[in-house]
Amino acid sequence: MPINLLAFSEELLLQNIPFRTEVLEQQELVPEPRVTALLNLAGGESLFYLQRRRFVNDSPIILTNNYVRLDLCPGIEQEDFTKQRLLSCMEKKFGLHLSWARRTFEARAANAEQSEWLNLPVGAPLMYLEQIVYLEDGRPVECSDIWIPGDRFRLSSITARGGKQTLTNSWRRGDLTSHEVRVRAQGQMNDARTNEFTVL
Repeated sequence: MPINLLAFSEELLLQNIPFRTEVLEQQELVPEPRVTALLNLAGGESLFYLQRRRFVNDSPIILTNNYVRLDLCPGIEQEDFTKQRLLSCMEKKFGLHLSWARRTFEARAANAEQSEWLNLPVGAPLMYLEQIVYLEDGRPVECSDIWIPGDRFRLSSITARGGKQTLTNSWRRGDLTSHEVRVRAQGQMNDARTNEFTVL
């Protein structure tokens, strides 16, 4: 079964972890070819770029680069993202129906920029996450590059042998809270399969 699509800030809220957000940069720009391809943009088409880091107990734990299609969110570059969450803004202000996302996880070593923003030595282990968020009609609307210090991240998986359902690598928005997914997985091991990440 797909996992509920939650932003990392929403996961922190569900875990009752206080945090604050610092916006490092936000602007309209023409992205690198990789992002252009992921969002199905025309060559040279601009988008909204947002770079932030989140703090827990005054320690930076997440660095995110978000890329949002401007044709679907015109004027989003004027929003204050120290006071609101990106996915929530896209849904509530721009009326988008965010449906699902594909997430790819990689272990990486911190480069100079990531080391500076996360207060880590160059080469420190990071968990890197690439996420692409899709609308109900299948169009990609946002993609993210996310870095989390290796000692602050844990990904666990619950699987079951047999049954008709299969494990997917997609996250859906609006189905279940993370807590409900965990409870279902623990109570119905033959019926449920789930991945869960925890910010430590």
